[in-house]
Amino acid sequence: MGISNTIGTVPGIVGNLFTGWMLSRSNNNWDVVFGVVAAVLVGGAAVFHCWATDHLDDDGDHAKKDLMATNLLDSDDDELHLERDEFFI
Repeated sequence: MGISNTIGTVPGIVGNLFTGWMLSRSNNNWDVVFGVVAAVLVGGAAVFHCWATDHLDDDGDHAKKDLMATNLLDSDDDELHLERDEFFI
């Protein structure tokens, strides 16, 4: 937890330092700062567009289905067997 908070805090610190440095180098010209920010955002959007997918990952679902199937198979109630069959359709 502490590592992720540290990593999340670093951009806030570095971003302020970078903005101050850019302003001092460009005679307080905010256009340069906004241009750099826009380039970073467009780059991030391009990466997302190239590698994003709309497919769901079902990494953890198999264990849940196996547990549910085991619990339902152990039961003698016919209604539960019917629910199990509907679950796996």
